[in-house]
Amino acid sequence: MVVLAPGDELHASLCAAAAQHGIEGAMVSGIGAVDDLELGYFSLPEKTYIRRLIRHRVEAVSLMGNLSLRDGTPFLHVHGLFTGVDFGAFGGHVFKAVASITLEMMVLRTGPMRRVPYPEFGLTRICGID
Repeated sequence: MVVLAPGDELHASLCAAAAQHGIEGAMVSGIGAVDDLELGYFSLPEKTYIRRLIRHRVEAVSLMGNLSLRDGTPFLHVHGLFTGVDFGAFGGHVFKAVASITLEMMVLRTGPMRRVPYPEFGLTRICGID
C-alpha cells in the first residue's frame, strides 16, 4: 500500500515508491479524494490528448493502472473515475492528481514491464510477452 497524505501528488508518490522498492512492474488501484486533477482523453485523429483541469475537490471512485519502466525509470499510467457533489461520474487518463484527504493505492508487484515507443500514435506502450 502507498497511502498519500494531503498535498501528495499521485504520479510522483507512486514513482518514488517504485524506485525506492525496486519495483519494475506493478498493477495499481486506488480510491480517495483529490483537490487538483488533470484528466485527458486521447483524440486519435489528432494523436494528442484533450486535457481538462478540475481544481475543486472530487472523490476518486476508482483509479486503475500500471507501473512500468520507461527509459529505465518508473512510469505510472493510470485512468480514473471521479464524482463530485452532483454525483455525476467523469473520468479519463490521469495526468495529475493531488490528494486532498488521502489516496489509498494498492500496488501489486508483477514481473518487469518496459515501455517502448509506439510511433504510429506518438505514445509508448508496454512490451508484450516474447
